[in-house]
Amino acid sequence: MNSLPELGLRLYAIDSEKIVGFSWDSTAKKERIGVLSLSQAIWLWIDKNNVYESGKTSVAVVGNSIYVWNGENAGYQYALSGQLIKTTTKRPVELGLVTENGIGNGQYKITVTYPDKTWSYNDVGPMAAYLRDINGNLYGYGDTQAVRYTACGKTLATLTMPKTITSKKSWGPRVEPQITVLEEYGSPIIAPNGDIYAWKRTPDKYSILKWTWVDDPNIPTGPGPHHQTIPAA
Repeated sequence: MNSLPELGLRLYAIDSEKIVGFSWDSTAKKERIGVLSLSQAIWLWIDKNNVYESGKTSVAVVGNSIYVWNGENAGYQYALSGQLIKTTTKRPVELGLVTENGIGNGQYKITVTYPDKTWSYNDVGPMAAYLRDINGNLYGYGDTQAVRYTACGKTLATLTMPKTITSKKSWGPRVEPQITVLEEYGSPIIAPNGDIYAWKRTPDKYSILKWTWVDDPNIPTGPGPHHQTIPAA
């Protein structure tokens, strides 16, 4: 049986009815890409020939095609119906091509290029990954941070994940102390509309956190990500 994905995580909207997602293959111990019908809660198709590693794959839905990069050495272009149109050994430009050029004093000019638009900004180095949402906004993100950029490449707002909180109990000399994790957070995951999700774990509770971007400069906290908690099932 093909497992259904966790809604809100690693999903890419095609329209209000269909999304691109990943199904776990227990035999291959990796994921397979496919398209899911939201109303029917079934897979319309799954690629049986290629597998992907969780966390490494980049996806973009552009026009009538789905572009995928496995994070290492293979790119794929699918029709929305599931037909494999093209394979490549280079990252598709539809997913964003990133270049960095040193400009001195430990700074780099970072350029993120898409077929119809290019972002450029200066920083100490590129983010781990970039994503363009369905509204054309650009985000950079890594293990502990997500950044939203303006059209001219300036940082509009930054979300930094809370740090893990632990407690230490000593059992005396020559004995390893007992470490208890009180709060632990996952890496930020950016949804197709720009919302950010991450998991939070405490000793007695697991929950999904969600941040939505509020662009009104007149609110007290200014433009940026605003948090809410989604109860986990």
